[in-house]
Amino acid sequence: MATENQESTARAQWWDNGNVCIRCPRCGELHRHGFDGRYTDDNRRVSHCGPNRDGGVRGQQLEYNIRFPVGYVIDKKNVRFVAGEYEALASARNIGVSDKERVERLRHQFREQVQRRPKWTSATEIEELFEGFTAKTIGTAAAKLVLGNVQYVRRYIETSADSNIFLHGVDSWCDNDMETGDTDVREGAVGTHGKTALHMAACEACPEMVDLLLAKGADVNAADLNGRTPLIEAVSWGRLQNVETLLRYGADKTLPCIDRERLLLAVHCARTPEENAQSRWRPISIRGSSSFEPVSKEKAYARNRDRERIVQLLTDGAEEPSDPELGGFDFRPVHVESGLLSSTTQYDLHDEPMTVARLYRGQGLAEVSAVSAWSPSLSEAIQVDGRDWTPQVFQLSACLGLTMEPDKRDQGIPGQFNASHAEKQLIAYFVHKHLFLESELHIPDEPHDDLLEQVMLLSVEERTDETIKQRQRERQRIMRERAYKIKLNQLWAARPGQSLKEAAIVCSLPVCQDCKRFVAEVNGQFGLALLLHHHCLDPGCPSCPR
Repeated sequence: MATENQESTARAQWWDNGNVCIRCPRCGELHRHGFDGRYTDDNRRVSHCGPNRDGGVRGQQLEYNIRFPVGYVIDKKNVRFVAGEYEALASARNIGVSDKERVERLRHQFREQVQRRPKWTSATEIEELFEGFTAKTIGTAAAKLVLGNVQYVRRYIETSADSNIFLHGVDSWCDNDMETGDTDVREGAVGTHGKTALHMAACEACPEMVDLLLAKGADVNAADLNGRTPLIEAVSWGRLQNVETLLRYGADKTLPCIDRERLLLAVHCARTPEENAQSRWRPISIRGSSSFEPVSKEKAYARNRDRERIVQLLTDGAEEPSDPELGGFDFRPVHVESGLLSSTTQYDLHDEPMTVARLYRGQGLAEVSAVSAWSPSLSEAIQVDGRDWTPQVFQLSACLGLTMEPDKRDQGIPGQFNASHAEKQLIAYFVHKHLFLESELHIPDEPHDDLLEQVMLLSVEERTDETIKQRQRERQRIMRERAYKIKLNQLWAARPGQSLKEAAIVCSLPVCQDCKRFVAEVNGQFGLALLLHHHCLDPGCPSCPR
């Protein structure tokens, strides 16, 4: 009997002039194949994971056609092209490994966010359950939520005076109610793990409940004390439909959570059911007790196929080309509330008002933020650090033949203040990630003189051990640079036929004239279409497009 092949599509995660690494549509793992640099419609390969892996039918092989994304970046450090979704998972080296300093900083951030939310214990509505026994109605609503009673929860949200607490608050309890664990936050006699109603619904097999809460305004990216979002809960329990609903409402799949002093992303929880079992089986009771029995006893291990699809959802970027969408992202006027500059993102700024800018590229590429400063940023929401990217702005300016305008705030380095503007940092970031510059591709000449000949040209006084070692180190540096530039040129020769040319940068403050001049020069010389916009929630702002 002839072997029957099943053909599917596999998205390239990274590739260079000789190899391509794909995400397998069957097992969700990475497979590497040879690549000759040709971007044709017929790039078929056979999966490495075998015909019988994860329920495959005996005698069948999975054959897939490799699809290269429009949304990719140039990884010049590792000399390869990287798909946007893979970059989002791998850009931070400390994701999935121990980093005590960052873990503690994030834990403090999560704790502060939870403390700002209302607690369910502050609800006031009382109902009589049976004669002589009353309880808070919010507890009944939580029980109905877990049981999937959408009609009851809808009616409660639409009629109860405590609906705002239920939707936007966190499950909590009083110390005299029950024994509590160590992983809670205390405010007087009240404890909480930071779980919202949406966290609870995300664990259960009722996508209609998840959709209801989101439609009523629940925070799709709410984080508990360990940074676990509703998306991470749904992924951990293998709830495919919940994951689809959360992503449709804008759930951020790149937010990290803390798991046993490691930082993990949602996709890690989907791939390793054994490792996240402890997090899944952690009780989420109606009142938040860690001593209660789990509400759901259902084992998630039986949903392997759903997990495969979840992995695809969490790693896939845009299926079709898309323009950057700016809707729903506006900056609040600086005077409204210090540190809260965006309607969707928390930026912790402790100095005088500074510009925060956000880069939108579309095509499944991550949104990136920068702040106007040349010192390192302490905010987790800032991905482009002024300490690293202000020098990059100077280098890009030199390539363009531009000079940064001096300012009295330069602090000894002419042009530093203007070079540190968040808009310019993001422009330099875009160019670095999406373009090959001529200066980067220049291959230095190979040193022709050997070390002995160089030493013989020195006078007797100059022939010291340190001088000889210095000449040797310089020769080795040139050879390393030459080898790197040759590899980079090979990558350039294997580049796709199309690259990203358009992006939008949204700024918290009106764009200055120097940044307008800079972006116009970059667009003109490189054939780009980068747009700078100022968006805020101030209805009277004269700089915002209306």
